[in-house]
Amino acid sequence: MPVQHQQPRLRPLLLVCQYNTSAEFEEVVRDLEQHRVRYVVWDTKFEGQTFKAVFPGMSPAAATSRVIEPYLQSRYGQVAFVDGYPILLRNK
Repeated sequence: MPVQHQQPRLRPLLLVCQYNTSAEFEEVVRDLEQHRVRYVVWDTKFEGQTFKAVFPGMSPAAATSRVIEPYLQSRYGQVAFVDGYPILLRNK
């Protein structure tokens, strides 16, 4: 998930459950919260068949072990859908 804000820092372009560490996911959530990022482009295209093709030996992470998804769902609402990507707006 790319993250951009006013003072960008080096970020992985893609965070993958069971590959990246919990600390990396939590750092993204901290940055989103600290900088109160207004818009997020949520790349959900990677889930499902694409995930299985890229990581054939892995299963998608269980919902209970996910960090970013619950954060986004609790603090953002979808305002658009562009080229298959949900555009989220931070709730007030």
